[in-house]
Amino acid sequence: MTSHRFLAFVEDASASSSIADESSEAGRVIELYRKNLGQEPTHLVWLDGIEKPYFESLTWIDTPCDSNSQLDREQRKDHLNSLDPNKLSVFLLALHKDDNSAFFDELVETAWLEVSICDSQETDSVPGLQSPDYELERIEEVWIVFERRVEGNELSKLRNVFSLDHLAEADFNIHKPIYYQFTPYQNLRINFFEISVGNETGTNHPANRPREV
Repeated sequence: MTSHRFLAFVEDASASSSIADESSEAGRVIELYRKNLGQEPTHLVWLDGIEKPYFESLTWIDTPCDSNSQLDREQRKDHLNSLDPNKLSVFLLALHKDDNSAFFDELVETAWLEVSICDSQETDSVPGLQSPDYELERIEEVWIVFERRVEGNELSKLRNVFSLDHLAEADFNIHKPIYYQFTPYQNLRINFFEISVGNETGTNHPANRPREV
């Protein structure tokens, strides 16, 4: 068994019955759950992940970014664009809210989780698809094990690195709820220097629970 630890951002969690027919990949991961676990999954989940050891090796994860400073913004943009794409992945996974309750209970959008990505089924694992980006040109079937919710200093580092403070036009109103539209496989690959909308920066704010039908 080969496994890799990822720090994963919860992008979306939606009732599987509401999106099962939206793409062949959604159908594929649902079928993986049926085949291996003997029942219908209740939810599909998008995770955006970065390999944990690689993230921890970055020398700039504690470097603050002042959104009012053009120099800081340019430096942060350069840092983000220098990330090794081989250390980044997106995951589409299926789970059951009762049978996989420990995992399901942590699926608050904008949360960061630590997960193990395995090449074979493990205890408490759920099936999923791994790809370098949302275009899903290369897909591997994997098994995902929930390890823990990321908190404390490690969470602060993640929120510092992946904030959008390097965008002068970003909207950082942290008091507004953040809503994600689950539109799988519609060329959603993130290009950091083309993002033009705001996102959360890591302080308290309302967040969404998994959506039902």
